[in-house]
Amino acid sequence: MLGDKIDDTLTDLGFEALYRLAEFHEKQATIVRARAYKLQGYQHMENEVARQVEFYKNSHKIVARYIKQGHDIDRAIERAADHAGIKAATVRNWWRKFLDDKSNKAVRQRNALAWEMHCLGVSNVAIADRLNLHPVTVSRILTKERNRRIYHHNPEGLQLFPASRREIIGVSGETSSSPRRKDRSF
Repeated sequence: MLGDKIDDTLTDLGFEALYRLAEFHEKQATIVRARAYKLQGYQHMENEVARQVEFYKNSHKIVARYIKQGHDIDRAIERAADHAGIKAATVRNWWRKFLDDKSNKAVRQRNALAWEMHCLGVSNVAIADRLNLHPVTVSRILTKERNRRIYHHNPEGLQLFPASRREIIGVSGETSSSPRRKDRSF
């Protein structure tokens, strides 16, 4: 059927048959519309759930921001939960998942966070407490990060610190093949 035109096979039917056929198709159209709305609702819910899970996965970044501001771990989790409008237990669980994640990306993020906290003047023990690590582990992380950032063979890597800061900490802009070699001349 197109518009007001009736299919040729329906012209031979009487009034009652056409009326019943129209009622049947109206009911079918209502059922199909209801199913379409239901499917649309399911798709919306799936998208919403995926968005929420992605948000929860990234909630550790909010906690890290509050830790960088100097809050202890419990206060940082509470503030992150208030900021996000979710329960503190949910944020705490995702923070633990972030800390327990041993993937390369997560370890790099954790190490960068430890380095940033160290640069802010936070002690190794406080960093260990906030990141749920042992202080010796924090010391190893900081040593690796320091070597990677300062003694890197790439001169562009030294641009982390301005020239005046490099002079203060005793690092020159030139790199050598063995940066830890001590001068043995007497």
